[in-house]
Amino acid sequence: MRKWWLALVPLACASTDAPPRTGSTPTATVNASAPNGHEAPRNRKATRAERCDAKAIDTIRAVLDRLSEHGVRADHVADCQPEQATCPAEYGPLAAGDACQIIAHRRDGWWDVDIVPRPTMGAPTRIEATTRVAGTVDRVNVGGSTWAVIDGVRIEGRGEHAWHTHGGDAARIGSAELEVTNDRNDPVTLRLVYARWLTAFSCELPREERSRPKVAGMAVGSELVEGAMTAEIPARATRTVTVGHEAQEAYSASCERFATAVTLDMDGERVEVIAEHEVMREEELD
Repeated sequence: MRKWWLALVPLACASTDAPPRTGSTPTATVNASAPNGHEAPRNRKATRAERCDAKAIDTIRAVLDRLSEHGVRADHVADCQPEQATCPAEYGPLAAGDACQIIAHRRDGWWDVDIVPRPTMGAPTRIEATTRVAGTVDRVNVGGSTWAVIDGVRIEGRGEHAWHTHGGDAARIGSAELEVTNDRNDPVTLRLVYARWLTAFSCELPREERSRPKVAGMAVGSELVEGAMTAEIPARATRTVTVGHEAQEAYSASCERFATAVTLDMDGERVEVIAEHEVMREEELD
């Protein structure tokens, strides 16, 4: 008997007859400085060979016009300009910066459009779309993770990876990761307030609150979550913060989506950041 993994990933829920993508997808990470071992944030500018032609720009504009139908607020993509997009021959990484980033890649009779909105409060960290060259938008997939932004500090939600077998017990998820970039000249302290477990069952963004699991604490980097309710981020630095909470069940039968929403306090102001999880299902074939 052979086993294989069916990846029920958050950005693959809205299935159509569009062919699967190949190559890399954009990364939506903002990092403070290369010396910390991270790539510095940048805005990718098109070379002459990468500039999008009129048809590509029209395709990108058609995608942007559809985003409101998929839960994207207009102000989150207000500075996403089709004319500023790049159309490289091959996929390349995108890093979130101080402006919206768009890449369009043509393959056979399709366009793949990747969008990384500028980090703003509550904005999605990534958006993908697939369109026909003729102009029909076949798929728009909005990532369920979000940004939280406040006074020189940016926090990106990052979910966990989990697995379960078809017909077996659900996966259990008890943590979420946050990528925190502190552009201030002084350290900042984050205080964990509470967490919410969010779900969706028909491919939509996971925004329905199912529970408020008890939080187990938070830790910076590879440290264990051992009950600490605060985390300090050094000045001009990027750190990964793990937030632990009571484990929640996640079972993907078709198009379910799961996320942890974390509320933090910084300087007396509360912000919420959402980290969507990727759940994979193991199938057994004779």
